[in-house]
Amino acid sequence: MNLVIPELFTWKETIYSLITLLCFAIAGIVISWAINRYVHKWVGGTSNNYDDLILQAVRGPITWELILFGLLFTTQTTSYIGDVAAEATFSVIQALMIVVAALGLKNIITGLIEEFATKPQSAPEEDFQISDLVDAKALPFWRRLFNVVIISLGVLFVFQALGVQISPILAGLGIGGIAVALAIQPLLSNLIASSFMLSDSSLRVGDLIEIEGTTFGYVDDIGWRATRVRTFDNNIVMIPNATLANSTVTNFDSTDPAADARLVVGVAYEVDLDHVEQVCREILESLKSDFVEITITERDPVVMFTAFGDSNIDILLKIRSKTLADSYTLKHELLKRTHKRFQEENIVINYPARRLILEEGDTTGLIRSPNM
Repeated sequence: MNLVIPELFTWKETIYSLITLLCFAIAGIVISWAINRYVHKWVGGTSNNYDDLILQAVRGPITWELILFGLLFTTQTTSYIGDVAAEATFSVIQALMIVVAALGLKNIITGLIEEFATKPQSAPEEDFQISDLVDAKALPFWRRLFNVVIISLGVLFVFQALGVQISPILAGLGIGGIAVALAIQPLLSNLIASSFMLSDSSLRVGDLIEIEGTTFGYVDDIGWRATRVRTFDNNIVMIPNATLANSTVTNFDSTDPAADARLVVGVAYEVDLDHVEQVCREILESLKSDFVEITITERDPVVMFTAFGDSNIDILLKIRSKTLADSYTLKHELLKRTHKRFQEENIVINYPARRLILEEGDTTGLIRSPNM
């Protein structure tokens, strides 16, 4: 009789544990189903998708957390499991729960950042927007940074749950981190430079830039180590972020994308300047009317005499285009029309020349010396 009671108690305890575990699993599945069926529909009427993303990201982790918690509860309340086995099982299950929580948090942050970066929500001016803090094109950098931080912290907490002392690990990382930092100093400088460029939005993907009169093109990507610039020849130029941060960069898209199409031309001193000015204005007005789609019509063209040159009087012709790329088209057409009209109006553009003026009777400079 003494042998039957423990066996009966063990079977009852095992069945009770299995029923408890099954209840936690069913609860997790029901909560996940309710989120997908009812709560998802309830939040579907909101003005943004952020709550939908959060609910979709926590559905799976909630189910697995409840299953793991049920497994943890049953192993801790089952009497015939030894203390050593129960402690080891507790550590492993706790570590798995930390992994599930870290992955869930990672999915939430990644989903929100992807939503901010690719599908910015339209909101009233009085509502908070992510663009008030950081440019949306800089968000992929923050996504990678948050992923690294969450995974690193998750690994440390897993080690702690498994009974591994993390204090020596942190101390070793501190000492080793100094050595690693010295070894990868160029990489760290590029990383810090990229974070500054992204945080203050001085450069953004898609901007048209020129780097100290050398590289000229569109920003294709801003990475951790280098920035890729696509030139007009469709070549990719890799520029280290530290070099870019220490260079003089002209960003043509930072404010107003409009740009001037400028042409400096010279006319002979003998021509009538009033007539030249009138012809130049007619050229600019015809260009403005023929290229309305790429010209800012609200801004008047400019004709201005600027300097007495060596051979000509210099004139500045200027018309405003909608983008820098459009200014090249306008300048091309402006040069052609100016050359054609000047030929039709007999307006002379001199070749570079020097005029020598000698005093009357002074011919000593024209006499060759016997030694020449």
